[in-house]
Amino acid sequence: MSRTSTISLPANFFERDNVRALYLQKDGEAALVLFLQLLCHASKQDRNGTLMLYGAVPLTDEIIARMTFKSEKDVAKLMGLLLDFFLISLHEGVYSVVNYAHYCRKKRHGTATKEVTIPSENVPQNPTYRGYGFADNSN
Repeated sequence: MSRTSTISLPANFFERDNVRALYLQKDGEAALVLFLQLLCHASKQDRNGTLMLYGAVPLTDEIIARMTFKSEKDVAKLMGLLLDFFLISLHEGVYSVVNYAHYCRKKRHGTATKEVTIPSENVPQNPTYRGYGFADNSN
């Protein structure tokens, strides 16, 4: 049975005070898009919101810039905004998504057993095809 993560933003996410204040900042929209990209990346890594590359290497501004096709200078500015508005945190050189558990839920996907139906040996006397009866040519 495998596990996949599903990201679920609260319906009021864009109405939160810190998100609204960030949105009003210069480059606030770009910072929010970057946050959503990082949130998706974090869910694939399964490290409880810690932003890692291949689950082992902490993401740096340089790595994030390469992943998102932005300049390192732009990423540093956007990450600064995300830090200032408490969407991400930085602890011992490692970025993390703040309140990650509120955004990401793990769902189990297993292989469901299909019920196999064996056709009846009794063939119907008047076979039908999509609701239309076959013509009976026995005269």
